[in-house]
Amino acid sequence: MHHDMNKLLSFILISFLFSFSFSQEVLKENLSKRKKTYWDQQKRSLYSVGSYYKNKLNTTTKKHGKWYYYSKKGHLKEKRTYFLDSLHGQSMVYYENDSINEESHYLMGVLDSVYKHWENNGKLTIQGNYFLGQKVGIWRYYFPNGEKQAIEIYTPNKCFIKSMWLNDNKHTQIVKNGNGNVIEFFNSGKIKKKFTVKRGIYNGIYREYTARGKILVIGYYNNGMKDSTWTNYYYSGEQKKISHYKNDTLTGKYFELLEDGNAKVSGEYINGEKDGFWVWNKNNGKKDIEGSFSNGKMHGTWKYWFTSGELSYIANYSNDKKSGKWKYFYRNGKKFKVCHYKEDQKTGLWKTWYENGKLLMQGYYENDKENGVWHNYWQNGKLKNSSVFKNGKLNGRWTSLYPKGNLKLLGSYKKGLKVKKWEEWYKGGQLKEVKNLKVIRKKSKANDVVLKGRTQKISVKHGEFKAYSSRDFQLTEEGKYKKGVKHGTWFAYYPGGRTPTVICNYKNGKLHGVYKTFDRRGRLIQRGDYAKGVKHGKMQFFNSKGKVIKEMNYRYGRRVNMYSNKNFRP
Repeated sequence: MHHDMNKLLSFILISFLFSFSFSQEVLKENLSKRKKTYWDQQKRSLYSVGSYYKNKLNTTTKKHGKWYYYSKKGHLKEKRTYFLDSLHGQSMVYYENDSINEESHYLMGVLDSVYKHWENNGKLTIQGNYFLGQKVGIWRYYFPNGEKQAIEIYTPNKCFIKSMWLNDNKHTQIVKNGNGNVIEFFNSGKIKKKFTVKRGIYNGIYREYTARGKILVIGYYNNGMKDSTWTNYYYSGEQKKISHYKNDTLTGKYFELLEDGNAKVSGEYINGEKDGFWVWNKNNGKKDIEGSFSNGKMHGTWKYWFTSGELSYIANYSNDKKSGKWKYFYRNGKKFKVCHYKEDQKTGLWKTWYENGKLLMQGYYENDKENGVWHNYWQNGKLKNSSVFKNGKLNGRWTSLYPKGNLKLLGSYKKGLKVKKWEEWYKGGQLKEVKNLKVIRKKSKANDVVLKGRTQKISVKHGEFKAYSSRDFQLTEEGKYKKGVKHGTWFAYYPGGRTPTVICNYKNGKLHGVYKTFDRRGRLIQRGDYAKGVKHGKMQFFNSKGKVIKEMNYRYGRRVNMYSNKNFRP
């Protein structure tokens, strides 16, 4: 019954994959015009050619359909098939002599179906099949001269060696019907690997060697599974790693060593999971990290060090999640930050200090978000910023001060956006700017295209606005904004803040109505009419006695006639 159910499930899965594969058909109407890229700036040497996916709205940057890739010498190097940027279908790789190197097939980016590999002499060297990225069934391997090298049989999560041959004059078979002693050689004739195969799987001692004959890996297999102690070596012959296995699973003490013999990593595995106390050291021998695991999860106190050897921070975990108090340090040992976590989320009081020991910032977290009053400080200990948060967003009064304690900025936030009246001061205490803000909804855009039905909240200027000079601290400009743009009558002033240089009118951000400019004595020197941001009507220029010396007429930005006084000097 169980066997029949597995057959049924396999049939359903295969049927689904076939139907899925055929549904991913590359349609002609979804192919853009072929795009070419080149090896050189002069576009003489073709590198690739192919199409991108397109729909009724736009052309994407996702490769779609057949793509061809060429070498600098102009030979076809690769031929791939894509579906929405994923390899899908046949892929071919070629040698420079135009012979086939490799044939593979993909199902939405995953190797699937036939796989073949050839030498550049045309001899087949590998032949097999993939199913959803996994080798399946019989795989055949050949030497470059075409003689058999090995036959392997793949089942889910297992590989069985059925046959193997040596590349010698007699083409000696060393594994027959899944049994034999295997010796692989370097081209120099020295031994590369030694192992025993029984019933198609590794059994007994396994060894790997360097090209100079030194042992590189030694371990033991029991019915195809790693067992007992495994040791890896550096090319110098010094031990590199010592690990222990049981039924192909890491169990017991584990060590990684530096070439000088000092420990790099030490700990213990239980049933494939890290457990107990573990230590990592840097290549200079100084500590890097230490802490404990429980069933493969970080648990308890952990310590981390700078590369120079000083303690960097102390952390706490509970079942792989950040928990409790965390403490960070400067290299000189002084506190940098103290914070708290609960179930991987920020919570409680958080504090940060300058290296001189003065408090830099403090505030509270609740459920991983800032909440309540937060303060930032200057290095002299005086308050820099004071703010209020609610659920991680600025919400309430905002105050900024200069290092000497005088006011810099004062305003309010609501749900993370600036609102109402905001005032800013110069260092000396003189007013710099007064503005009012309002939250509005604005249509969202992506790549300058308005997204239908989507809006976002933004904070914009709305209401009275005044700006003051940095020289004499007098009024330089005043007017009103409406939903982020100038609206109504605006004044610009000469130094001193009393005599206007410009008086103009705006409507929804565009000049609209009378526009006047004045000299420093307050005498009118220019008057014009605007409509929707362009000149529309009379444009007049005056002399010091108030007489018109030049007049022009405009209609929606275009000049239509002109009256000019000969004595006019601009």
